[in-house]
Amino acid sequence: MEKYVDLHNHSNRSDGELSVEELIEKAIENNIGVFAITDHNECLSQEEFERLQKKYEGQIRLDHGIELSILY
Repeated sequence: MEKYVDLHNHSNRSDGELSVEELIEKAIENNIGVFAITDHNECLSQEEFERLQKKYEGQIRLDHGIELSILY
């Protein structure tokens, strides 16, 4: 079965509506194979990232992500 990649997702920690785990579970339901949370100016702690990797191991590959706001 073909899997998809989605590397731009926002949780309720920035301007999204779902929690990080709700987003991951939706991604699994939608056949996403590689997934990143890219909240504005915030990323998951290493501890939380590793916990989620372990929890969803074999179901989805999680990658670190962040969307930075830069003014210059």
